[in-house]
Amino acid sequence: MEYLGEHYQMSHAQACKLVGCSRTKKYYQKRMPAKDAVVKKAIEEVIGSSRKGRMKVIKLVQKKHPELGDRVLG
Repeated sequence: MEYLGEHYQMSHAQACKLVGCSRTKKYYQKRMPAKDAVVKKAIEEVIGSSRKGRMKVIKLVQKKHPELGDRVLG
């Protein structure tokens, strides 16, 4: 978006409309990336390279990492 705004003198809204994305995407920030990193690592560790359903992944993570608890995963 910045490239379009700088080189073609158009507003952020016009650039987003041209590209077809949301204007809020520029301002979005994750709220708890540190907390999410722990859970993401645990999920990746359990999944490996296989494909599993959501409920199966939750059960496997809870079994391997009981400290994460129900509220974090479910």
